[in-house]
Amino acid sequence: MKQRLDISFLMHPKDRSVEAYRDYISMISLAAAGKRFGKDLNEEQWRKICDEFWRDYDAKHPGEMP
Repeated sequence: MKQRLDISFLMHPKDRSVEAYRDYISMISLAAAGKRFGKDLNEEQWRKICDEFWRDYDAKHPGEMP
């Protein structure tokens, strides 16, 4: 059975700001689905999903810094 290689560290934003995360998600969603995600989200909602993303990343990759 082949082991999957986790390359997420190559794809996520290099800084942890909400603006970098928003740009990253917009770019990925446009490339993958042909439309932009989150046009209707406000700053607080973006901050929440950004915090969740980095919390999950830190849990999967303890001690690693992008």
